Amino acid sequence: KQFITGSESKTVETVREQIETDRAGAERAAHSLKGVAGTIGATELQTCAQALETAIHDKADIETQLTLVGEELKPFAK
Repeated sequence: KQFITGSESKTVETVREQIETDRAGAERAAHSLKGVAGTIGATELQTCAQALETAIHDKADIETQLTLVGEELKPFAK
């Protein structure tokens, strides 16, 4: 339940908001999601979050990763 209401469930929005002004914050958001996903056993979400974190760090195009993370988060939405 905490995952559904926590900041990790809003990672896509957070990254979109921060990517231009606070890349480190965007990367932390993806990293946090990766950790929580691993803790709850959501391995596909964890893998997608890792790819997003890496793309942010490498200053690569993140749109594909954001889409994949968003799709993996849908089952957890309220």
